[in-house]
Amino acid sequence: MGKKYLPEYKAARTLWEDYQLEESKSAMEELLDEHDVPVNIYMRVLILLSISTDDQDKAEDARLAYETLWQFTRKRYRYDTDRWAQTTLRCIRESLNELREVQEEEALERQAEEARRGWRRCDYLLKILYGDSDRDNENKAGVSKALWGIVEFHLRFEG
Repeated sequence: MGKKYLPEYKAARTLWEDYQLEESKSAMEELLDEHDVPVNIYMRVLILLSISTDDQDKAEDARLAYETLWQFTRKRYRYDTDRWAQTTLRCIRESLNELREVQEEEALERQAEEARRGWRRCDYLLKILYGDSDRDNENKAGVSKALWGIVEFHLRFEG
């Protein structure tokens, strides 16, 4: 049963290695739609999808599905004395940890970039409001003209 899908997986992986990402994603998604794909191929497809998509939500969803499958597989083989099974599970765990770390770093980078964009917008708005140089725009009271205008506006309409 598993050997039936191995050529399809290898073809999808070859597309991925050749940077034909759209074709690779399509081939991998077709594999995931099959109902009798063995878990080991299913997990391999999930990891490739997770690292090849630009959509961070899809990448995390694929990693979390991969994580869930790993947990079920680990429970299944927990007491198995087969060294190959234990080594494979350990390697999968290491891959999952690395993938999680990469996704967390990318999320932090995105948040930092959003913060920088926010600060640049804020800085731009402050320059529009106060001008490029606060010293040129300060009155004798030490308040910028823009701010002084706001204070004057409120004083006029309060009294």
